[in-house]
Amino acid sequence: MELGDPRLVREVYTIRQVTEMTGVSGNTIRSWERRFGVPRPGRSGSNQRRYSERDVEVIRSIQASRDRGRTMHQALQEAAEPSIPGPAPAEPDGEAAEPQAESAIDTQRLAGCLTALDGDKAAEVLTDATWGSSIEIVCFSLLLPAAHALFKQRAAGSITAGQATYGHEWIHRKLAAAFEQSNPEAGRLELVVAAMHDASAHHEALCLAIVFSRAGYRVTWLGRNASVEGIVEAIELRSPAAALLVAQSELSVIAMESTAARLEKTRDDGGWRGIVAVVGGKPGIRDDILALPLDALRAVPVFEQALWARDSTPRLVRKP
Repeated sequence: MELGDPRLVREVYTIRQVTEMTGVSGNTIRSWERRFGVPRPGRSGSNQRRYSERDVEVIRSIQASRDRGRTMHQALQEAAEPSIPGPAPAEPDGEAAEPQAESAIDTQRLAGCLTALDGDKAAEVLTDATWGSSIEIVCFSLLLPAAHALFKQRAAGSITAGQATYGHEWIHRKLAAAFEQSNPEAGRLELVVAAMHDASAHHEALCLAIVFSRAGYRVTWLGRNASVEGIVEAIELRSPAAALLVAQSELSVIAMESTAARLEKTRDDGGWRGIVAVVGGKPGIRDDILALPLDALRAVPVFEQALWARDSTPRLVRKP
């Protein structure tokens, strides 16, 4: 068919039919419409979405591009024949959301699904958020805030221990899967990442592990309840370029400070030359310990600045 063929622009398919034709869920298609204005369906007399052949082609193209590892921006560019329209105006059925509120809305939706013990709905929210965003951004802007929301709700007594446990374990599984998919054994410079005796810190530590792995580092993850002795042993066995320690609670901060002191002594004695980087805790543990921001975009640059200050010729391998 040529692009001018009227069958390409005739709006005849329902969203259910488009889902069956493309394999893309209705929630994902609606999310694309809200965030990117693509596709832009017509409306029936009863205000139901109706999609054209052209819309179906665009959806298939975006899906294929994403399957090949393209970002959402790249996928939209590849699907633009001759061009992709701009963001759609607010729809009469109230489905559009303010862009700046999207992340908070997604966090509320995800936390709500998890407290309802509805893993299927939670997975839909995660899928919608993943389109058009990097894994790092999704971890820090959706999964981590949802985990924090569950902690707050449990502390306030608004959800039960069972609901909180279910939610945290669901988030942990998603983060652990993202970490494994990041190919953490592939980098040249090795980092050891650990959460200190703290259930509330292991999500943060896993997010950092994902960020550094995807930035090209070889990451050894020591689990959610790493001990002082276990971390020191890992340093002796692996001699990594750095140890990243994450703490949240008062008890875990004490453990982290003890670990940092042990590692600094090892470094002072000449047994190890790596960097000690910490997240959480009191500022000024020691001047030569790096305070690392819990941020998807800033953590790696801050670390690399400290790394370059120690060694002007580090061999970093960036993953495509």
